[in-house]
Amino acid sequence: MADRPETPSEPTQVISESDVQWRTAGDRIQTLLDSCAAGGTAAQERASQLVREVVGLYGAGLERIMRLLSQPGLDPDAHIDLGPVC
Repeated sequence: MADRPETPSEPTQVISESDVQWRTAGDRIQTLLDSCAAGGTAAQERASQLVREVVGLYGAGLERIMRLLSQPGLDPDAHIDLGPVC
């Protein structure tokens, strides 16, 4: 994508396979969002809003998991009830 360099900025910086996978996924998402523009501005805005909502949902879930895992005295082998999934 044009908004980020395709190669490491420093000779010692190495792009891991995981980084490449995340970039590729991001590129696919952006391509899908761009293709929604063919359906008009409203379709593109709805698709963008959908992505924002899903990202927000995942972010909130990760935040909750991190908060639960950071509880003092937590036994790392203990089962943590994350509540309802849906």
